[in-house]
Amino acid sequence: MITSKSYTCSAKRAPTLASLSLSPQGVTEDPDVWCSDSASRAHLDPLVPAGFPSLSLADQMSLLQSGWMEILILRVVFRSLPLEDKLVYAEDYVMDEEQSKLAGLLDLNNAILQLVKKYKSMGLEKEEFVVLKAIALANSDSMQIEDSEAVQRLQDVLHGALQEHEASRRPEDPRRAGKLIM
Repeated sequence: MITSKSYTCSAKRAPTLASLSLSPQGVTEDPDVWCSDSASRAHLDPLVPAGFPSLSLADQMSLLQSGWMEILILRVVFRSLPLEDKLVYAEDYVMDEEQSKLAGLLDLNNAILQLVKKYKSMGLEKEEFVVLKAIALANSDSMQIEDSEAVQRLQDVLHGALQEHEASRRPEDPRRAGKLIM
């Protein structure tokens, strides 16, 4: 359990994909909601996988500070999957190539569209997306990690969950988990 002036969380942790949709209150209907018992951190709920709250507050903050951009890009990619050559930055903010060029974001647009095309061709599922976000958070390149063993355990749980999910859902493609991460 982690306790600070603004936050207390005791999320459950298990090395399965199902554990990633647990909150302190139990199983949620939305796998994006991983840990939510504090109004002050409600805006971070979609970023917090089960097991993350067991890390020290300093390590949580280090991972969030170094991994937020990757997570946001993954969210744009997932929202953009149903569209063709457009990026959905928010529900009401969609950009095509011309708009990206005008905004000076053409390189970013093209890089993100490559990910969209890759994940679209692979048929990325919501559960895979959720685990990829968690992996991006746990694998960030923070240099200020205090307990690297705890972070490594979280990484192992998340990678194991993705591999287990892929083995059960897509046994015909034993390398799919690796392809999703690359």
